[in-house]
Amino acid sequence: MRTSHSEGISTGKAFVVCLISLLTLLSILFHRSFDPSQVLFANDVPMGAMKAEANSLPSNFSGNWQDLNWIGGESVSAAPNISAGLSTLFPPEIYMKLFAPLAMLLFGLSAWLCFRELGFRPIVCILGGLAAG
Repeated sequence: MRTSHSEGISTGKAFVVCLISLLTLLSILFHRSFDPSQVLFANDVPMGAMKAEANSLPSNFSGNWQDLNWIGGESVSAAPNISAGLSTLFPPEIYMKLFAPLAMLLFGLSAWLCFRELGFRPIVCILGGLAAG
């Protein structure tokens, strides 16, 4: 494991501190997501469209027909990415609760990694990861 030159804190400990801090902060910010009757607001896809049989995954990876508007129209297939994978594994209600906090967690950890690779002290990396997340 790499250690910081001046502080002697291992990067593993700094990563764990950043991860626990981000998880704590995100669970405080998204505490309403733990309530089964609450779902995060999604501006880009209505819940009805996510629950529609035409949009169900994994069959949507080969393309689909959007029949929710007037006659309908052909739609492009779902991209093979993390969000499509999560929406394949989880029902829409759970996906909407998990996606935003998970995206913020990954972004915060990515910022921590970026600051670590730039050679900053571990406390700067942790604070940068928290600020980004």
